[in-house]
Amino acid sequence: MNEKPNLDLLRSVAVTCVVVAHTLSAKGLSNDDPRAHGLHLLGLGLFGVYLFFVHTSLVLMWSLERRPNPLDFYVRRAFRLYPLAIVATLLAATTRAPVMEIGIGTFHGAPVTLHTIVNSALLLHGIIGHGAILNGVMWSLPPELFMYILLPPLFFYARSIRRIWPLLAIWALLVGWDVNMAGFRSGNDFPVLIPDFLAGIIAYVGFMRRKPTLPAWTMAPLLLILGISVCQLPVRSEWFACLALGLLLPSIKQLEMKWLDRLTHGLATYSYGIYLFHPFAIVLAVKVLAGKPLVVQMAAELFPLMVVVFVVYHAVEKPMIAAGARIAARWAHERGLPSAQSLETLEPAP
Repeated sequence: MNEKPNLDLLRSVAVTCVVVAHTLSAKGLSNDDPRAHGLHLLGLGLFGVYLFFVHTSLVLMWSLERRPNPLDFYVRRAFRLYPLAIVATLLAATTRAPVMEIGIGTFHGAPVTLHTIVNSALLLHGIIGHGAILNGVMWSLPPELFMYILLPPLFFYARSIRRIWPLLAIWALLVGWDVNMAGFRSGNDFPVLIPDFLAGIIAYVGFMRRKPTLPAWTMAPLLLILGISVCQLPVRSEWFACLALGLLLPSIKQLEMKWLDRLTHGLATYSYGIYLFHPFAIVLAVKVLAGKPLVVQMAAELFPLMVVVFVVYHAVEKPMIAAGARIAARWAHERGLPSAQSLETLEPAP
């Protein structure tokens, strides 16, 4: 039985927000369109990414708790993050699909050069050069790489203090520094995203210190309220939304709806593939099949995406996770460290 169905729900909501936002944008639905009913589509997609950040840092704290070795951690993360990013990059390069950015009714492609392919595959975009071939979704991966470097020392610190208030103080200092340096900037460079990741570490300490008391159904209105706040309030409101999530998540009892658990667990399992490959499905459905009935476009988006994601998970993602675990275990054995434990169900990616 899934011990943390709330986290699967969180991850499922995250990837759904990203896919829905990109699909509606591809269909030409702008923020000012009356059909949007005031929904800020860019904010909806970003809200999904920010949920990923909180979720990722939280579950990686538990991963480090089971295997508190930084080298083991870095090896596993590399084998978890890179393989699908490389496959998605090569697919975009070979098909030359216009998947770099999906604007309002428009599709943009990146120049396919050796430089852009290497930068995208190695997640160096934004560090060396600019946007990735799949920049609309892969922009979030370099910040994750930076955060991976910081997570082991933050884990040892959080585990040693077992207090939330020092982490809150660090969060406030980081927010104050970001505001002082550049105001409430709209960019997504790494410094302004650290408070979002830190919210997951705050949640980790919260799970250590208290038992849940709020009913499970409060997850739904909490995510709805936080989503609306990110979509409607000024830039960088996600700092406070992520913090609220990090503080409240440990207090919410786990969902006990088997059908929902099965659905969200499946979505969470395949979420990394959905995140990376849904732009291809949107191009097929909305651009290639432009003018076709809506039901045809939606079927053309969902069914090929389901097939591709299933295939790449079982052919690439899952085997590479296992390979990373084996390599990490072998290195641990060579260094006389305890044998590694499986991280199958809690190993996330952005």
